[in-house]
This record gives sequence, C-alpha cells and structure tokens, in this order.
Amino acid sequence: HFCGWLCVVAGPLSKMAQTTSAADAQPSRHGKDAAVYAAFMAVGTGSGWCISSALGNLLANEQAVQQDGRMFGTFSFIQGVSGFATGAFYLLYMLALPGGGSRRTQQMYVVLLFAITLAAFVLAAFFWDVGAPHFPVVIVVQVLACCVGWGSWYWLLPVVASHYGGWLVAPVRAGTDLAGLLTVVLGELQNPSGNDNRFASWISLAILGLISCLGLIAWLLIMRFDIGLRGRDDPPTSCDEDATDAESNRVELHELKERPVPPRHSLDFALAAWLRDMSCPRSLMLPVTFATLSEVALWGVIYSVGEVGASMTDPEGCNKPRGQWVYRTSLSLSGILIPAGSVVSSLGCCPRYLFNLLATLQNSAVVMICLAVADVGRPFWMSEGGQIVYIVCFALASGLEGYVLTMAYRYIGDNEEIPADMRRSASNVLGLAGVLAISTSMLVLGGLVEHGFIQCTDPE
Repeated sequence: HFCGWLCVVAGPLSKMAQTTSAADAQPSRHGKDAAVYAAFMAVGTGSGWCISSALGNLLANEQAVQQDGRMFGTFSFIQGVSGFATGAFYLLYMLALPGGGSRRTQQMYVVLLFAITLAAFVLAAFFWDVGAPHFPVVIVVQVLACCVGWGSWYWLLPVVASHYGGWLVAPVRAGTDLAGLLTVVLGELQNPSGNDNRFASWISLAILGLISCLGLIAWLLIMRFDIGLRGRDDPPTSCDEDATDAESNRVELHELKERPVPPRHSLDFALAAWLRDMSCPRSLMLPVTFATLSEVALWGVIYSVGEVGASMTDPEGCNKPRGQWVYRTSLSLSGILIPAGSVVSSLGCCPRYLFNLLATLQNSAVVMICLAVADVGRPFWMSEGGQIVYIVCFALASGLEGYVLTMAYRYIGDNEEIPADMRRSASNVLGLAGVLAISTSMLVLGGLVEHGFIQCTDPE
C-alpha cells in the first residue's frame, strides 16, 4: 500500500519539478497537484471493476460459491455478454442524446455508476449466501458489476479526457487497476492459507464498499469545486502535437466547417450527429488503434489462455507445481504492473515514435505467450530460461497495456487543437472499440478453453 500511494505522490511531484515557476510558489503547487491526483485516483479505485474484483475474492475464499468451477464460467459468460449489451445500449444512447449531454449530465452518469456500485456491495455483503447452492444474488451482483465496469469506459474515462486535464486520466485509469490489487491483498489477509477464512466475507466486502464510498465523496467534491477542470488546474507540461498532427487537425476542422448541415430535426441530422460522436480525428487514429489492440491482447487473449500457456512450461506435465508457480508469479506481477504503467504515464508525455514502439513490443510479448499455448518450441518453454521468458512476456504485456492505453487517453485529453466534442468522440471510439473487441475475444477464446479446444497437453 505504501509503495502504491508513494507513486501517487511521486508522479505529480516529479512532473512539477520540471517547471520554471518561482521557488517559493512550488511547494503549494506541488501539494495542490498531489491532492488533485489523489482525488482522481480515489475515483478510479472506487468505481470501475472494484465490485467485480471483490466478487473474485468471494469466489476464491468461499469454496461453495465456486460450484466446482462452474461459477467461473458463468462469470466469464456474463462479462462477455454484458459487454455487447452495454455497447448496444451506448450506441442507442448516443443516437438519442447527441454529444452525450452537458458536462454536468455526464458527471451525473458517473454518480449513477457509483450508486449502482454501492447497491451491489450492499447486496453482496449481506445477501451473497441467499439461495445457496445456486447463489442467485451473486449472479445478479456480477451482472451489476459488469455493467459498472464497462460503463466506466463509456462515461467515466471520456468525461475526464474531455473536460479535465489529460494528465488526470492516468490516476483514474490507475485507480481502476489499483482496486484489483487491493482486493487481492485483502483476500490474502482474509484467507492466507487458502483453507480457512480469518474473518467473514461480508467484512471484506464492507471494507471494499467503504473504499467505493470514498471514491464517490471524491467525485462529488470534484464536481462541487470544479477540481481539475481543463485550463484551471492544468500541470505545466502536456502532450504537445507535432507539426504534422497539428496541420491534420486544422485541415479536418476546416472540412467539418465546410460540410453542409442537415435540417436540425431531421433524421439526417440525428444520424450525422451520431456519426460525429462515434468518429476519431485522423491525428489520433493510430494511438486509438494501438490502445485497442493493447487492451484486447491483455484482457481478451492473455487472461483467457495464459493459464494454459503457463501449464505448458512445466516439464512434468499439466497441472503440476512448476507450471502453477509460473502462472501465479505472472498474475502477481500483472496486478502490480498494470496500475504502475498507468501511473508512469503521468510523469510526462511519450513521443509518438516511442509510443508506437512500446505498443509493438507489447503485442510481440503476447505473440510469444501464444506460441507457448500453441506448443511451439515446447523444449525451450520447459527450460528454466523459458519459464522466466514466459513470466517476463506476461509482465511486459501487462505493464505496457497500462501505459499504452492511458497514454492514448492522454493524447486525447491533452490535444488542444481539437474542441471538446472531438476529444469526447475519440474517447467514445476508444472505449466502445475496446469493450466490443475484448468481449468478442473473451467469448471466443473462453469458449474454446472451456470446451477443451485450447488446453494443456503433457509433453511427449
């Protein structure tokens, strides 16, 4: 915990150390930006996938809820289907309300996400064991958890990227991942041996619910006092465009102004507004594409088949201790490096060429994982060096996903050459494309793993 919160404070401080402001004004500026950074991280931690991570702890520490492993399959199915359902709802929402509404309206949608999260925590904490052995309340809470998790891509991250400083996307994104790390730590404290709970599961859920309450309080304060708004609490540095991107934006804006506008209350006007809300400026197309591929590579591919690949690295065969150690170590590093990558992105803007290189490196690491799953080069993967390479590839894919995706949102948020509605439309594309692509890959690969088409095979 100390290391995590140290990063929270150290990030903005190292960023602001680059300023040329007067020495006597720096301490107050440092403290203010650190507080703003921490507030937005609290928002991300309390929303997003916090309740879903809490349910993961419940499954791990309450053996009856697992239903001999069937509940894991149920959770994956709900997560995939809910991705498509929320995506369809969001498309209809954007058609019915072009532009997504005013800033206050968009902020209130985030409040609604928190309200659903807190309601889900109450259900889970006090009624999770109702209806055993089928546990219908757990299934209902998982549906709510997935709606909130996917909803954060549609409303939380876009509103921050559109109306707040681009550097503040990083703490929100890191907070959503930090929630998973905190739940893992809490789960270990509850059941360190894996056989006996030191305290009841409702206490664990109540603690995480309190964290969500703190996130809601932080968001209400941000709304009430206009904390972090663009142009008000901007840091001294931002992601500046190169000349090519700036010229591309000017040309695109000129083309939009010259385009004829249909009659306001016509169907053509509604469709044109919808297409505008789901478009991406040409200068941001490559970062958005790389960011989408990055999140699909991690959440859709690696988390679906990573356990199979880790089992293939054990020379003794499947489901053996060495392969399990490889997977546990990979998951542990992943849980640490994903939020760390998001926090690092707040230290400064990444040059586009380096961003493209890092995104390519991340996808290359995923390809290496897939080679292990496909039983290519099995003798190498079963060696000690091969096992280390597998862990490193898993860690690289995780840390770079956190960095690449958050930096893409920074490129959107820090782009001063385009208006707020175009920043929001780029965020819409990144969020919707990621959700639909992840959901598709999870359903396809998860189904292949569940039905045995992708599975570990013992070495010959």
